[in-house]
Amino acid sequence: MEMMVSSDTIPDAASYIFLVNQLCKRGNIGYAMQLVDKLEEFGCPPNTVTYNSLVRGLCIHGNLQHSLQVLDRLMQKGLIPNVFTYSFLLEAAYKDRGVDEVVRLLDEIIAKGGKPNLVSYNVLLTGFCKEGRTNEAIKFFRSLPSKGFDPNVVSYNIVLRSLCYEGRWEEANELLSEMVGKTRSPSVITYNILISSLALHGRTDDALGVLEEMMRSRFKPNATSYNPIIAQFCKEGRVDLVLPPFFSNLKKLD
Repeated sequence: MEMMVSSDTIPDAASYIFLVNQLCKRGNIGYAMQLVDKLEEFGCPPNTVTYNSLVRGLCIHGNLQHSLQVLDRLMQKGLIPNVFTYSFLLEAAYKDRGVDEVVRLLDEIIAKGGKPNLVSYNVLLTGFCKEGRTNEAIKFFRSLPSKGFDPNVVSYNIVLRSLCYEGRWEEANELLSEMVGKTRSPSVITYNILISSLALHGRTDDALGVLEEMMRSRFKPNATSYNPIIAQFCKEGRVDLVLPPFFSNLKKLD
């Protein structure tokens, strides 16, 4: 980089970000941080995207604490963390220490003036559900409006998945009835959650009903829609009954 500058070739911001990214991907975090420290000398002050590369690199290599220090530097410089900054940190926190660490980290970020977004909170919802803490997930889900966010279809799908796989159908139906509106309307993923969970619980005919409803809607079933039903039919010994129509439908996906 010094060679480029000394030869009167002035790299732009994209060049610096690319180089920082590549250093981080190769695990050369120390060199990447040195480069970021020198960016102002090169007339190109680091921005949020530059710091995100460092945060992501540190998180990938298991250095969560150091990545939090980078977040502090970012905010001290008056830069605003974005959806990617928080996602990298929170996903790393969950992977490294579980959902309780995500809760603690979110509290710390807010205390320092950070403003997590809905994507950040969806990471927390996912953590609760993956750890089987569905009731806590629901409680947090219901608290989102008080935090200034309306749950979107991703939020609903996260909670719906846990309810369905636990066989809590009445609560799942109540949640489904709320999924009306531009940002929370059911998606292909919603239908696939219903199909796979119903099939898993042996309710194959109900899963078929959801599949038929999906076909009547604007959504096109995919292999993920069919596989759970096929697997359950095989388990029930109903292969001869189901294979011809299913292969016919699968051909339509090509």
